[in-house]
Amino acid sequence: MKPLLQSCTAVVLAALLASGATLSVPVDPELAKQIQTAANSARAEANYSAALREYRRLLEVYPNEPGLQAPIYLAMSDAAEKSGDSAQAKQFAAMSKALDPTLETRIAAGAAAATQTRGERDRVGAALAILSAAAGTISAVRDARRQAAQQQQAMQPQAMAPQQAYAYPPAPYGQPGYQPPPGNSYAPMPGYADPNAVAQQQPAAQYAPPPQGQPQYGAPQGQPQYAPPQGQPQYAPPQGQPQYAPPQGQPQYAPPQGQPQYAPPQGQPQYAAQAQYPQQQGYYPPPPPAPYGAPPNYQMPVTRGEKAAVVRVVHDHSRAGDKAYFADGCGALLAVEGGSLVFTPGGGEAPRVIPSAEIAEIRLNAAIGRNVGAFHIVTKRGLYLDLAPDTGNRDDGRADVESLRKQLGIAE
Repeated sequence: MKPLLQSCTAVVLAALLASGATLSVPVDPELAKQIQTAANSARAEANYSAALREYRRLLEVYPNEPGLQAPIYLAMSDAAEKSGDSAQAKQFAAMSKALDPTLETRIAAGAAAATQTRGERDRVGAALAILSAAAGTISAVRDARRQAAQQQQAMQPQAMAPQQAYAYPPAPYGQPGYQPPPGNSYAPMPGYADPNAVAQQQPAAQYAPPPQGQPQYGAPQGQPQYAPPQGQPQYAPPQGQPQYAPPQGQPQYAPPQGQPQYAPPQGQPQYAAQAQYPQQQGYYPPPPPAPYGAPPNYQMPVTRGEKAAVVRVVHDHSRAGDKAYFADGCGALLAVEGGSLVFTPGGGEAPRVIPSAEIAEIRLNAAIGRNVGAFHIVTKRGLYLDLAPDTGNRDDGRADVESLRKQLGIAE
């Protein structure tokens, strides 16, 4: 009866997808605790291969949370080292550091505090304690993200309209027919910082008082005075340029103490507020940069005049605290050519060109979305792509994994 039930489920799911519905894999709120308990038991029994399997399953629970993946990778590094695979241990440690460069420092601080109170704690125990503490901030993180999304929707109601079905790009990045998002402005990938933000984020100019003889403008009575950070250059308008005087009768804004005031140049587009990441005891780090940004004007290499085979997948956008995986996602295209994997999402994120040498694994999911053929692609710099075939069929997911491995020359 079970195979028959799974077959019927697959048929129903395929029909729903054909009608414009989306995949939906319900979240089990207890699964993370169950997996971590199994991993701890395996470590206690010195069964490090079993511990690694459990940690991989735990990564699937947090596909778009680099801040939660970093301590898991550090625990995987320890398990790999104790199992005798030092090369894999170094790789996992490098992935952890790429996702959260502050983790080792926080572990050392936590270990020092634990030594004073409860005796010495090993690095893995400290890392998992940080993971548990970080997971405990999810409600605050989720609320901040929801507030930022509401602000974006208020500023750009059309761009934030609910998505009824997955939208697929017309062609992979670098092939004829590819179309960038409207305005040629890419959105950040879930869990990662905007790859274009480096060029946008300029040091905020400091305001200098007008020259002597000009009227001074002080903060309203009862408001704290703003003092720019020591050691920062002060901004002075070019000589001969008029000084700015705020309109009379308008309330003056006083930024928080120690925070510079930023005023975007006139005529420049305004950027919607980004979700703030609570730093409760430093447990939840800011998002890391999104690696493998596609070069401008990239042209996908073509072998013997043939186009690269294109695989249609669903890219999961779920974040910790959501009720389902894949329900909030986008259609994406995978193409392999010239020794690289070209990932072209349809949700507004920037495309990625990932060299095959940078791919750590392509593997079917063992915990999340098994019945819909979900699989993941992980790179050596910690980028985690949670994917599923657009058919929602497990056999199709297995075929996609085998095809991508073969084209990229990656072993199981």
